Amino acid sequence: MENTIPKDIFRRIQLSRIASSMTGDRMASLIETLAYIILNYL
Repeated sequence: MENTIPKDIFRRIQLSRIASSMTGDRMASLIETLAYIILNYL
């Protein structure tokens, strides 16, 4: 997975997940959505 997703996006996923959980968001962040799209359409 690390080889498919660009490194800068991969590093931001954990931080965006923490921020989303702190605000109470139950949906994926934009960074997580971008990573999902990259993995499924490459």
